[in-house]
Amino acid sequence: MKTLVGIVLLGMTLAVTGCASDSNQAEEGVIEVEAVDHKFVPDELDAEAGSISFAIRNTGQEIHEFEVFEGKKLIDEVEDISPGLTRELTVSLEAGTYEYACKFEDHYERGMKGTLTVT
Repeated sequence: MKTLVGIVLLGMTLAVTGCASDSNQAEEGVIEVEAVDHKFVPDELDAEAGSISFAIRNTGQEIHEFEVFEGKKLIDEVEDISPGLTRELTVSLEAGTYEYACKFEDHYERGMKGTLTVT
């Protein structure tokens, strides 16, 4: 009987753990970001400090970039994300607030930016 109870409790724990996830992160731990003409979806992200991976999918009609900034300092970027293409970027970040943006042509001025909070 104890074995059956243990198996049921283990199954319940695995089910709850499997359902609990950050809405920004895919199962593989990659944060998915959609680049649309002229915005990012979502435009606010949260992540834990350390190595952070992004998968940026361009669902718009124009070429985009995905750049991560700490203030005015460029941390890293992925350029030439053509329509229909998904590109990945992995950066190592400490706790703090960062901006991600597309500075291709006038996209930034048109609102293509977001906030990344790292804890």
